[in-house]
Amino acid sequence: SGGLSASTAGAKTVTFANAGDVLVSTAAVADGAGTVAVIQGGAGLTTFTAANTYTGGTAFNAGTLNAGSADALGPAGTLS
Repeated sequence: SGGLSASTAGAKTVTFANAGDVLVSTAAVADGAGTVAVIQGGAGLTTFTAANTYTGGTAFNAGTLNAGSADALGPAGTLS
């Protein structure tokens, strides 16, 4: 359990702005009541290992993003 999802309708964005070593997201990221998008924006390393179900896409702006499973970037697996 745990995880991260939108509790209200509408588009939401989750930004990982970690500047340091490693941030591991092992809890699933899901849309919930609204669509969720993820941004890797910090200079650090973010690793997704959960089976994520968010559909808003993933933006890579800085640092390192590690997809630790086939469905780590959501069902569409889009990366921009």
